[in-house]
Amino acid sequence: MERDLTILGGGPGGFSAALRAREHGFKTVLVEKAEVGGVCLHKGCIPTKSLITDALFFKKNKSGREETEFFEKMLRKKSEVVSRLHQGMESSLQKKGVSVLRGRGEILREHRLRVRDREIDSRFILIATGSRPKPISGFPFDGNQVLSSDDLLRLSEIPKSLVIIGAGPTGCEFASLYHALGSHITLLEATPRLLPGSDESVSEELKKIFIREGIDVRVGVKVSSLEEIRAEKILISIGRLPNSDALGLDKWGVLRADGCIEVNALMQTVVPSIYAIGDVTGQSLLAHVASYQGEIAVDHMAGKVHEAKTFAVPECVFTIPEVAQAGFTEKEAQSKRKDIRVGRFSFLASAKAHILGEKLGFVKLIGDGETGELLGAHLLGPHVTELIAELTLVLQMHGTVRQIAETLHPHPTLSESVRGAALDFLSKGKGNDRRNTFSNVASETD
Repeated sequence: MERDLTILGGGPGGFSAALRAREHGFKTVLVEKAEVGGVCLHKGCIPTKSLITDALFFKKNKSGREETEFFEKMLRKKSEVVSRLHQGMESSLQKKGVSVLRGRGEILREHRLRVRDREIDSRFILIATGSRPKPISGFPFDGNQVLSSDDLLRLSEIPKSLVIIGAGPTGCEFASLYHALGSHITLLEATPRLLPGSDESVSEELKKIFIREGIDVRVGVKVSSLEEIRAEKILISIGRLPNSDALGLDKWGVLRADGCIEVNALMQTVVPSIYAIGDVTGQSLLAHVASYQGEIAVDHMAGKVHEAKTFAVPECVFTIPEVAQAGFTEKEAQSKRKDIRVGRFSFLASAKAHILGEKLGFVKLIGDGETGELLGAHLLGPHVTELIAELTLVLQMHGTVRQIAETLHPHPTLSESVRGAALDFLSKGKGNDRRNTFSNVASETD
């Protein structure tokens, strides 16, 4: 078999790369050992967000409802959503003329691979094999009591008690989900705060909300054995490992000590014909980043050079309430600029938040005190994962907070809170930078 491009891994990154490759006219084969869609569709992004969406509804309307019956409905809906999206991806690949080959791929030499008993000559190879849950010493996964995130999604019953070790995005999302369904949650984190990579103000506020809701949050805590924990189920959520083994990469010099594949800004390894994207590179464990990197890599194969951006990357955590961020944290901004300024707006002052009955959280904008350039955006609150794209665009274009303030935001919407934070930023400037902006459309008083 001869192909222009062979893609190892059919998750979001591999799927997007395959479609882009066909736009360039590449004869493309996608190698996938399980199902197209990868972890994101079948074990991660999609099923968890479906469950969390329904759990929030249950939390608001659970009076008189039976948890078990509702949970069964949630699981059925989750399976239906995953199935429909999976069928859509398979159909898209078929319509675009992408061959799908089931099995594991092994790179034999440059331009040549083996999948089961078939060998492929390929002009380019793209590795998009993703990652898997990382175990912790003393807590081996057993699929019964000690669970990975994959195992937890397979549960058919709500655990009465759940201890979560690791308060990163996955740990915090599952804490929100199962707390809303009635589980007693204990959330343990070895570092001093939740969501260690987030802005400190967001981490601290989310911790307060979790504690107020009844989640037992313990930070700066390390556990070393199962005997220390009393719970029906234990979720280990301390990170993920790259799926780079068994690919035949040892002899190529592309692997780092941690097993991740080293790539440049074009997603190219030291072997010019071999590229890698997504979790397996260790750069960013986000589905939308993998998809973006796949397009960057394939464009480069086709002779179009544009490097992958790493600054304006939106990160979303689907807790209750949600978290979204892009750009620098306040501490990072302080280390890079002489003068920074912060604008904030509370959802308590948002008419739409009151209508939704979800008033917790805020919008925080960080900018250069002299130029007004937006440097970072950090949001905690209702549907903020839908608001971050506007701010990501401003960051990517090196735009200013004033431009946000001078953009009309419709009323009553949650997006007004973004403008409210921009106006707060300008009000703190020299000579009151808030001049010449439109009136605040009542968003700060409703």
